[in-house]
Amino acid sequence: MLKVLLILLMSASASASYSQGFPEEPDKVPAQFAISLLEAREANSLGAAPSSAEARSISELGLALIIDFEGFVKNGNLHIPYNDAAGYCTIGYGRLIKKERCRDLDLGDLRRGITEEQAVAFLKEDLSFARLAVQRNTVYDRDSNGDGRKDPIEANNDQFSALVSFIFNVGERNYKRSTLLRRMQQDRNELAAREFLRWVRADGRIYEGLIARRECEQSLFRSALSFDSDGKFARSNCSSLGIASTPGDLIDILVGESTP
Repeated sequence: MLKVLLILLMSASASASYSQGFPEEPDKVPAQFAISLLEAREANSLGAAPSSAEARSISELGLALIIDFEGFVKNGNLHIPYNDAAGYCTIGYGRLIKKERCRDLDLGDLRRGITEEQAVAFLKEDLSFARLAVQRNTVYDRDSNGDGRKDPIEANNDQFSALVSFIFNVGERNYKRSTLLRRMQQDRNELAAREFLRWVRADGRIYEGLIARRECEQSLFRSALSFDSDGKFARSNCSSLGIASTPGDLIDILVGESTP
């Protein structure tokens, strides 16, 4: 009986805390690709999510990596809306609701929260567009067949999955203009791998979370990452080739590289 009472009190406390205001998450930088998706949805220009036939699949390890770094805010078993580092209302694993604070929105059913299954479904839908964006842009700067389509770069599953995580975080425009992509176009994949660790700034600040994410993306890109013995993703399994040598080499994911 006492145990039941304690559970009820804890639940009531969590609900009361949530009702007083939406959580603030100053270390959760919004995914730049997610911002583009939101803008397209609001302009009614996004269209249906790509099918599995259109968009190459991401590995289970790649998906687990993204889920881990996108993070979540829960009240009990439900994912609840929160304000990210930019003050944007977000829910689940990086699904942007609006580029406004949660308190200023009519959230409808979202205010009560969404289930884990719904949160994963939202993420997979968003990632289907990111997967297609990686395919669209991971190409050589040549057209061998003369058909107007640039030759695709043959990325393996680990490389592709790492790039999906990367493009979802930094955005398609920044990926297209990145030295990382240029190194792949030069077939210099080891140098391409070293580029991940430059993308660790946001709004002028170096984020530990971005450093950790880049280390794990880099490890996956190099096929040097695997699930732990329990079949789960663990950041501790990620190894790094090292961060850029000087702060001037670091790139802000909100800005991108100044030169292509």
